[in-house]
Amino acid sequence: MKVFGRNISDEFALLAACCRWPASPARDEDIRTRAAEPINWPAFVALARRHRVEGLAQRALKEAGIALPEGPSQELAARASDIAMQNLLQAAETLRISQSLEAAGIQPLFLKGVTLSVLVFESLGIKQSWDIDLLVRPEEAAAAARVLGAAGYGRKYPDAGVTDADFARWMEHYKESLWQRPGSRLYVELHTALVDNPRLLQGVTAASASQEVPLAGGAIRTLSTDTLYTYLCVHGATHGWSRLKWLADVAAMLARQGQDGIVRLHRCARSLGGGRSSAQALLLCEALLDLPLPAALREELAADRPLRWLGRIAVGAMTGRGATELDDTMFGTVPLNFAHFLLGRGPGYKASELLRKLSHPEDRMLLPLPGALHFLYPVLAPPLWIVRRYRVSRARSA
Repeated sequence: MKVFGRNISDEFALLAACCRWPASPARDEDIRTRAAEPINWPAFVALARRHRVEGLAQRALKEAGIALPEGPSQELAARASDIAMQNLLQAAETLRISQSLEAAGIQPLFLKGVTLSVLVFESLGIKQSWDIDLLVRPEEAAAAARVLGAAGYGRKYPDAGVTDADFARWMEHYKESLWQRPGSRLYVELHTALVDNPRLLQGVTAASASQEVPLAGGAIRTLSTDTLYTYLCVHGATHGWSRLKWLADVAAMLARQGQDGIVRLHRCARSLGGGRSSAQALLLCEALLDLPLPAALREELAADRPLRWLGRIAVGAMTGRGATELDDTMFGTVPLNFAHFLLGRGPGYKASELLRKLSHPEDRMLLPLPGALHFLYPVLAPPLWIVRRYRVSRARSA
Protein backbone atom coordinates (compact mmCIF):
# COMPACT_ATOMS: atom_id res chain seq x y z
CA MET A 1 0.00 0.00 0.00
CA LYS A 2 1.26 3.47 -0.89
CA VAL A 3 0.42 6.77 0.82
CA PHE A 4 1.81 10.00 -0.62
CA GLY A 5 4.06 7.87 -2.82
CA ARG A 6 5.55 5.95 0.12
CA ASN A 7 5.11 2.27 0.82
CA ILE A 8 3.67 1.42 4.21
CA SER A 9 3.82 -1.99 5.85
CA ASP A 10 0.82 -4.23 6.45
CA GLU A 11 1.41 -3.79 10.17
CA PHE A 12 1.25 0.01 9.95
CA ALA A 13 -1.81 -0.10 7.69
CA LEU A 14 -3.59 -2.27 10.27
CA LEU A 15 -2.50 0.02 13.10
CA ALA A 16 -3.87 3.05 11.23
CA ALA A 17 -7.19 1.26 10.74
CA CYS A 18 -7.32 0.62 14.49
CA CYS A 19 -6.90 4.37 15.13
CA ARG A 20 -10.08 5.37 13.35
CA TRP A 21 -12.65 6.89 15.63
CA PRO A 22 -15.47 6.39 16.36
CA ALA A 23 -15.96 2.65 15.91
CA SER A 24 -18.11 1.61 12.96
CA PRO A 25 -18.98 -1.58 11.07
CA ALA A 26 -16.93 -0.30 8.12
CA ARG A 27 -13.88 0.23 10.35
CA ASP A 28 -14.23 -3.24 11.89
CA GLU A 29 -14.53 -4.84 8.46
CA ASP A 30 -11.41 -3.02 7.27
CA ILE A 31 -9.53 -4.23 10.36
CA ARG A 32 -10.60 -7.81 9.68
CA THR A 33 -9.49 -7.52 6.04
CA ARG A 34 -6.08 -6.12 6.96
CA ALA A 35 -5.59 -8.61 9.81
CA ALA A 36 -6.12 -11.42 7.29
CA GLU A 37 -2.73 -10.51 5.77
CA PRO A 38 0.37 -12.27 7.20
CA ILE A 39 0.82 -9.82 10.09
CA ASN A 40 3.99 -9.88 12.18
CA TRP A 41 2.21 -9.46 15.51
CA PRO A 42 5.26 -8.69 17.67
CA ALA A 43 6.19 -5.98 15.14
CA PHE A 44 2.62 -4.68 15.24
CA VAL A 45 2.70 -4.36 19.04
CA ALA A 46 6.10 -2.65 18.84
CA LEU A 47 4.65 -0.17 16.35
CA ALA A 48 1.66 0.48 18.59
CA ARG A 49 4.02 1.19 21.47
CA ARG A 50 6.23 3.48 19.38
CA HIS A 51 3.18 5.48 18.24
CA ARG A 52 1.61 5.34 21.73
CA VAL A 53 -1.73 4.01 20.52
CA GLU A 54 -1.87 0.71 22.40
CA GLY A 55 -5.23 1.64 23.95
CA LEU A 56 -6.82 2.35 20.58
CA ALA A 57 -5.28 -0.75 19.00
CA GLN A 58 -6.34 -3.12 21.78
CA ARG A 59 -9.93 -1.86 21.82
CA ALA A 60 -10.32 -1.82 18.03
CA LEU A 61 -8.96 -5.34 17.56
CA LYS A 62 -11.27 -6.62 20.29
CA GLU A 63 -14.31 -4.91 18.76
CA ALA A 64 -13.43 -6.34 15.33
CA GLY A 65 -13.13 -9.84 16.80
CA ILE A 66 -9.42 -10.28 16.03
CA ALA A 67 -7.58 -12.77 18.26
CA LEU A 68 -3.83 -12.14 18.51
CA PRO A 69 -1.27 -14.82 19.39
CA GLU A 70 -0.94 -15.20 23.15
CA GLY A 71 2.33 -13.30 23.66
CA PRO A 72 1.46 -10.15 21.66
CA SER A 73 -2.10 -10.28 23.01
CA GLN A 74 -0.94 -10.24 26.61
CA GLU A 75 1.59 -7.48 25.96
CA LEU A 76 -0.95 -5.26 24.20
CA ALA A 77 -3.57 -5.84 26.90
CA ALA A 78 -1.07 -5.05 29.64
CA ARG A 79 -0.03 -1.84 27.92
CA ALA A 80 -3.64 -0.77 27.41
CA SER A 81 -4.43 -1.45 31.06
CA ASP A 82 -1.37 0.52 32.15
CA ILE A 83 -2.48 3.49 30.01
CA ALA A 84 -5.91 3.50 31.65
CA MET A 85 -4.42 3.40 35.15
CA GLN A 86 -1.85 6.10 34.37
CA ASN A 87 -4.55 8.34 32.91
CA LEU A 88 -6.58 8.09 36.11
CA LEU A 89 -3.51 9.19 38.08
CA GLN A 90 -2.88 12.02 35.63
CA ALA A 91 -6.49 13.18 35.84
CA ALA A 92 -6.30 13.42 39.63
CA GLU A 93 -2.93 15.13 39.43
CA THR A 94 -4.12 17.58 36.77
CA LEU A 95 -7.02 18.60 38.98
CA ARG A 96 -4.72 18.96 42.02
CA ILE A 97 -2.23 21.14 40.12
CA SER A 98 -5.04 23.23 38.62
CA GLN A 99 -6.50 23.93 42.06
CA SER A 100 -3.06 24.77 43.49
CA LEU A 101 -2.33 27.21 40.67
CA GLU A 102 -5.73 28.87 40.98
CA ALA A 103 -5.24 29.22 44.73
CA ALA A 104 -2.05 31.15 43.90
CA GLY A 105 -3.98 33.48 41.59
CA ILE A 106 -2.85 31.77 38.35
CA GLN A 107 -5.41 30.77 35.71
CA PRO A 108 -3.78 27.95 33.69
CA LEU A 109 -4.92 26.24 30.53
CA PHE A 110 -4.31 22.49 30.24
CA LEU A 111 -3.55 21.05 26.80
CA LYS A 112 -3.88 17.61 25.23
CA GLY A 113 -3.63 14.92 27.91
CA VAL A 114 -6.71 14.02 29.93
CA THR A 115 -8.63 17.10 28.77
CA LEU A 116 -8.43 15.91 25.18
CA SER A 117 -9.28 12.35 26.21
CA VAL A 118 -12.54 13.56 27.71
CA LEU A 119 -13.38 16.02 24.92
CA VAL A 120 -12.67 13.72 21.99
CA PHE A 121 -12.86 10.12 23.19
CA GLU A 122 -15.20 10.68 26.16
CA SER A 123 -13.03 8.29 28.14
CA LEU A 124 -9.82 8.22 30.17
CA GLY A 125 -9.12 4.62 29.20
CA ILE A 126 -8.02 4.95 25.57
CA LYS A 127 -5.60 7.77 24.77
CA GLN A 128 -2.09 7.67 26.21
CA SER A 129 -0.95 10.83 27.95
CA TRP A 130 2.78 10.97 28.66
CA ASP A 131 2.73 14.24 30.59
CA ILE A 132 0.60 17.14 31.79
CA ASP A 133 0.90 20.21 29.58
CA LEU A 134 -0.12 23.50 31.14
CA LEU A 135 0.04 27.04 29.79
CA VAL A 136 0.43 30.17 31.90
CA ARG A 137 1.14 33.82 31.12
CA PRO A 138 4.88 34.59 30.77
CA GLU A 139 4.79 36.87 33.80
CA GLU A 140 3.37 33.98 35.86
CA ALA A 141 6.13 31.48 35.04
CA ALA A 142 8.16 32.02 38.21
CA ALA A 143 5.08 31.80 40.44
CA ALA A 144 3.87 28.67 38.62
CA ALA A 145 7.31 27.11 39.10
CA ARG A 146 7.05 27.73 42.84
CA VAL A 147 3.62 26.08 42.90
CA LEU A 148 4.99 23.01 41.10
CA GLY A 149 7.89 22.85 43.56
CA ALA A 150 5.48 23.02 46.51
CA ALA A 151 3.41 20.26 44.86
CA GLY A 152 6.42 17.94 44.96
CA TYR A 153 7.84 18.42 41.45
CA GLY A 154 11.49 18.93 40.62
CA ARG A 155 12.72 20.63 37.48
CA LYS A 156 14.31 18.29 34.94
CA TYR A 157 14.93 20.66 32.02
CA PRO A 158 16.61 23.02 32.36
CA ASP A 159 18.21 21.09 35.18
CA ALA A 160 17.58 21.94 38.80
CA GLY A 161 21.07 23.41 39.20
CA VAL A 162 20.46 26.54 37.13
CA THR A 163 19.95 29.80 39.00
CA ASP A 164 16.63 31.60 39.25
CA ALA A 165 17.99 34.24 36.89
CA ASP A 166 18.98 31.59 34.34
CA PHE A 167 15.58 29.94 34.63
CA ALA A 168 13.85 33.29 34.08
CA ARG A 169 16.05 33.85 31.01
CA TRP A 170 15.20 30.36 29.75
CA MET A 171 11.44 30.90 30.06
CA GLU A 172 11.74 34.28 28.38
CA HIS A 173 13.20 32.73 25.22
CA TYR A 174 11.95 29.13 25.25
CA LYS A 175 8.39 27.95 25.41
CA GLU A 176 8.56 25.27 28.12
CA SER A 177 10.32 23.62 31.02
CA LEU A 178 9.98 20.00 32.16
CA TRP A 179 9.18 18.89 35.72
CA GLN A 180 8.89 15.46 37.35
CA ARG A 181 7.47 14.19 40.59
CA PRO A 182 10.37 12.05 41.94
CA GLY A 183 9.80 8.32 41.99
CA SER A 184 6.83 8.50 39.64
CA ARG A 185 5.92 8.70 35.96
CA LEU A 186 4.20 12.04 36.52
CA TYR A 187 5.68 14.77 34.35
CA VAL A 188 4.57 18.36 33.80
CA GLU A 189 5.53 20.63 30.93
CA LEU A 190 5.16 24.24 32.03
CA HIS A 191 4.50 26.40 28.97
CA THR A 192 4.51 30.15 28.51
CA ALA A 193 3.97 29.71 24.75
CA LEU A 194 2.68 26.86 22.62
CA VAL A 195 4.96 26.90 19.58
CA ASP A 196 8.60 27.70 18.87
CA ASN A 197 7.68 29.97 15.95
CA PRO A 198 4.82 32.27 17.03
CA ARG A 199 3.85 32.96 13.41
CA LEU A 200 2.26 29.49 13.31
CA LEU A 201 -0.17 30.23 16.15
CA GLN A 202 -0.65 33.95 16.23
CA GLY A 203 -2.12 35.54 19.33
CA VAL A 204 -2.86 32.31 21.23
CA THR A 205 -1.98 32.71 24.92
CA ALA A 206 -3.15 31.59 28.34
CA ALA A 207 -5.72 34.40 28.09
CA SER A 208 -7.29 33.01 24.89
CA ALA A 209 -10.88 31.77 24.73
CA SER A 210 -11.28 28.59 26.76
CA GLN A 211 -13.73 25.87 27.77
CA GLU A 212 -14.16 23.79 30.90
CA VAL A 213 -13.68 20.03 30.86
CA PRO A 214 -15.36 18.06 33.66
CA LEU A 215 -13.29 15.62 35.67
CA ALA A 216 -14.27 13.65 38.74
CA GLY A 217 -14.04 16.14 41.59
CA GLY A 218 -14.00 19.32 39.53
CA ALA A 219 -13.27 20.84 36.14
CA ILE A 220 -10.21 22.16 34.33
CA ARG A 221 -9.83 24.65 31.51
CA THR A 222 -8.47 24.09 28.04
CA LEU A 223 -8.51 26.06 24.80
CA SER A 224 -11.76 26.57 22.91
CA THR A 225 -12.39 23.92 20.25
CA ASP A 226 -11.39 26.10 17.27
CA THR A 227 -8.09 27.20 18.80
CA LEU A 228 -7.39 23.78 20.28
CA TYR A 229 -7.76 22.21 16.83
CA THR A 230 -5.21 24.66 15.40
CA TYR A 231 -2.80 23.98 18.22
CA LEU A 232 -3.07 20.21 17.76
CA CYS A 233 -2.36 20.58 14.05
CA VAL A 234 0.63 22.87 14.56
CA HIS A 235 2.02 20.64 17.32
CA GLY A 236 1.69 17.53 15.15
CA ALA A 237 3.11 19.23 12.08
CA THR A 238 6.18 20.63 13.86
CA HIS A 239 6.90 17.08 15.06
CA GLY A 240 6.39 15.74 11.55
CA TRP A 241 3.36 13.73 12.72
CA SER A 242 5.94 11.15 13.71
CA ARG A 243 3.51 9.63 16.23
CA LEU A 244 0.25 8.29 14.89
CA LYS A 245 -1.50 9.21 18.14
CA TRP A 246 -1.33 12.93 17.30
CA LEU A 247 -3.09 12.37 13.98
CA ALA A 248 -5.63 10.05 15.64
CA ASP A 249 -6.50 12.83 18.11
CA VAL A 250 -7.13 15.31 15.29
CA ALA A 251 -9.15 12.82 13.25
CA ALA A 252 -11.32 11.95 16.24
CA MET A 253 -11.97 15.64 16.87
CA LEU A 254 -12.85 16.24 13.21
CA ALA A 255 -15.17 13.23 13.13
CA ARG A 256 -17.37 15.00 15.68
CA GLN A 257 -17.65 18.18 13.58
CA GLY A 258 -19.31 17.11 10.34
CA GLN A 259 -18.37 18.46 6.91
CA ASP A 260 -19.24 22.09 7.64
CA GLY A 261 -17.36 21.93 10.94
CA ILE A 262 -14.23 20.63 9.20
CA VAL A 263 -14.25 23.61 6.86
CA ARG A 264 -14.82 26.03 9.74
CA LEU A 265 -11.94 24.59 11.79
CA HIS A 266 -9.59 24.76 8.81
CA ARG A 267 -10.52 28.40 8.16
CA CYS A 268 -9.82 29.18 11.82
CA ALA A 269 -6.44 27.47 11.61
CA ARG A 270 -5.59 29.48 8.52
CA SER A 271 -6.51 32.76 10.26
CA LEU A 272 -4.12 31.90 13.12
CA GLY A 273 -1.18 31.05 10.85
CA GLY A 274 -1.61 27.28 11.05
CA GLY A 275 -3.26 26.79 7.66
CA ARG A 276 -0.63 24.50 6.17
CA SER A 277 -0.43 22.47 9.40
CA SER A 278 -4.20 21.98 9.24
CA ALA A 279 -4.11 21.16 5.54
CA GLN A 280 -1.39 18.57 6.10
CA ALA A 281 -3.41 17.03 8.92
CA LEU A 282 -6.58 16.89 6.82
CA LEU A 283 -4.89 15.14 3.91
CA LEU A 284 -3.17 12.66 6.23
CA CYS A 285 -6.45 11.94 8.06
CA GLU A 286 -8.12 11.29 4.71
CA ALA A 287 -5.34 9.02 3.44
CA LEU A 288 -4.61 7.06 6.62
CA LEU A 289 -7.71 7.30 8.81
CA ASP A 290 -10.47 7.36 6.20
CA LEU A 291 -11.77 10.82 7.14
CA PRO A 292 -14.08 12.12 4.38
CA LEU A 293 -13.26 15.68 3.31
CA PRO A 294 -15.64 18.11 1.59
CA ALA A 295 -14.94 18.01 -2.16
CA ALA A 296 -14.37 21.76 -2.47
CA LEU A 297 -11.91 21.75 0.43
CA ARG A 298 -10.10 18.72 -0.98
CA GLU A 299 -9.70 20.54 -4.31
CA GLU A 300 -8.40 23.64 -2.54
CA LEU A 301 -5.79 21.66 -0.64
CA ALA A 302 -4.67 19.76 -3.72
CA ALA A 303 -3.73 23.06 -5.39
CA ASP A 304 -1.06 23.79 -2.74
CA ARG A 305 2.02 22.03 -4.10
CA PRO A 306 4.15 22.12 -0.91
CA LEU A 307 1.51 19.93 0.76
CA ARG A 308 2.69 17.01 -1.37
CA TRP A 309 6.15 17.32 0.16
CA LEU A 310 4.71 17.76 3.64
CA GLY A 311 2.56 14.66 3.24
CA ARG A 312 5.47 12.58 1.99
CA ILE A 313 7.75 13.77 4.82
CA ALA A 314 5.09 13.00 7.43
CA VAL A 315 4.42 9.49 6.16
CA GLY A 316 8.16 8.87 6.11
CA ALA A 317 8.45 10.11 9.70
CA MET A 318 5.64 7.78 10.77
CA THR A 319 6.72 4.68 8.93
CA GLY A 320 10.25 4.93 7.58
CA ARG A 321 12.02 3.56 10.64
CA GLY A 322 9.50 1.06 11.91
CA ALA A 323 9.38 0.94 15.67
CA THR A 324 12.60 2.97 16.07
CA GLU A 325 12.33 6.56 17.29
CA LEU A 326 13.47 9.24 14.84
CA ASP A 327 15.86 10.69 17.41
CA ASP A 328 17.57 7.30 17.69
CA THR A 329 18.54 7.19 14.01
CA MET A 330 21.26 9.19 12.30
CA PHE A 331 19.81 12.19 10.46
CA GLY A 332 16.32 10.96 11.34
CA THR A 333 15.00 14.46 12.06
CA VAL A 334 16.57 16.19 9.04
CA PRO A 335 13.42 15.92 6.87
CA LEU A 336 11.35 17.37 9.74
CA ASN A 337 13.61 20.41 9.92
CA PHE A 338 13.17 20.90 6.19
CA ALA A 339 9.39 20.58 6.60
CA HIS A 340 9.35 23.40 9.16
CA PHE A 341 10.19 25.87 6.40
CA LEU A 342 7.14 24.75 4.40
CA LEU A 343 4.62 25.14 7.22
CA GLY A 344 4.43 28.92 6.94
CA ARG A 345 4.14 31.27 3.99
CA GLY A 346 6.25 34.18 2.85
CA PRO A 347 9.90 35.21 3.26
CA GLY A 348 9.24 36.71 6.71
CA TYR A 349 8.21 33.34 8.11
CA LYS A 350 11.16 31.53 6.53
CA ALA A 351 13.62 34.13 7.84
CA SER A 352 12.22 33.82 11.36
CA GLU A 353 12.43 30.03 11.14
CA LEU A 354 16.05 30.19 9.97
CA LEU A 355 17.01 32.52 12.84
CA ARG A 356 15.24 30.22 15.30
CA LYS A 357 17.20 27.21 14.08
CA LEU A 358 20.49 29.09 14.30
CA SER A 359 20.24 29.52 18.05
CA HIS A 360 19.48 27.37 21.06
CA PRO A 361 17.86 28.39 24.36
CA GLU A 362 20.85 27.06 26.31
CA ASP A 363 23.08 29.52 24.45
CA ARG A 364 21.53 32.38 26.41
CA MET A 365 22.56 30.73 29.67
CA LEU A 366 26.03 29.77 28.48
CA LEU A 367 26.68 33.32 27.31
CA PRO A 368 24.24 35.93 28.63
CA LEU A 369 24.27 38.98 26.34
CA PRO A 370 22.46 42.27 26.74
CA GLY A 371 19.34 42.64 24.66
CA ALA A 372 21.03 44.91 22.14
CA LEU A 373 23.49 42.11 21.29
CA HIS A 374 21.03 39.21 20.94
CA PHE A 375 21.51 39.36 17.18
CA LEU A 376 24.92 37.75 17.78
CA TYR A 377 23.51 34.43 18.98
CA PRO A 378 23.07 32.99 15.45
CA VAL A 379 26.66 34.03 14.66
CA LEU A 380 27.96 32.41 17.84
CA ALA A 381 25.89 29.23 17.37
CA PRO A 382 28.77 26.98 16.11
CA PRO A 383 31.18 27.56 19.02
CA LEU A 384 28.35 27.47 21.55
CA TRP A 385 27.20 24.15 20.06
CA ILE A 386 30.72 22.77 20.62
CA VAL A 387 30.60 23.90 24.25
CA ARG A 388 27.21 22.24 24.77
CA ARG A 389 28.39 18.97 23.22
CA TYR A 390 31.54 19.04 25.36
CA ARG A 391 29.46 19.47 28.52
CA VAL A 392 27.18 16.59 27.53
CA SER A 393 30.19 14.38 26.81
CA ARG A 394 31.76 15.17 30.19
CA ALA A 395 28.47 14.52 32.00
CA ARG A 396 28.14 11.11 30.35
CA SER A 397 31.69 10.09 31.21
CA ALA A 398 31.49 11.29 34.81
